[in-house]
Amino acid sequence: MPKTILCVDDDKQIRDLIQSHLEAKGYRVITSSDGWDCLREIIVKKPDLILMDVNMPKLDGLNTLDMLKMTRIDNHIPIILVSGEGDRETITKAAKLGADDFLVKPFSFEELAARVAAQLFAIHFNLLPELLNQAGKLSPSTNFPGLDLSKYHDWQAYAVPYQSGIELCVLLPKTLNPKTAAALTEGEACHQIVILQKMRTHWRCSWPHVRAASSAAA
Repeated sequence: MPKTILCVDDDKQIRDLIQSHLEAKGYRVITSSDGWDCLREIIVKKPDLILMDVNMPKLDGLNTLDMLKMTRIDNHIPIILVSGEGDRETITKAAKLGADDFLVKPFSFEELAARVAAQLFAIHFNLLPELLNQAGKLSPSTNFPGLDLSKYHDWQAYAVPYQSGIELCVLLPKTLNPKTAAALTEGEACHQIVILQKMRTHWRCSWPHVRAASSAAA
């Protein structure tokens, strides 16, 4: 079943362009013209990702984001804010309010698709053997800009590249090699394997799945 993206923008032409491009990528796209309608759509349609413009009448993107986080009706849905204003103050405020990413207009549709794919990327148990097989071909690394590995001092970290430019950090206890880790049951893997995904400004935990507390501080 295709992932559902809620595109929120008061400009119909922009909504239509984004909808057309993302649907061509295989996503299901629903749209809203303002923040209030966005809140209703989230409750009724339960999208997998929200792509929302900052500058909108009635209820703008930042205030909508604030309401979503206060009421928790977003249920930790990834949110990408879009704005023609890429000033540090706006980006910082968006991050503090819980935005997962921030796109500055104008942007290419290729960049948009890559950001959406990164936010929707999820590691399922059946993907672990492939990732661990890749890790087994690599030497442990400490080169993960923005990631503090000090709390993993008894772990080995492997820089595993993945499709669409997704970068992963596979963490295993020093007593566990990738080949052995690939044979673990799902329950064992949840306790002995940690996989972090590099986002633009932080690293997010993609395995095990704990989205509510998913960020490793930069």
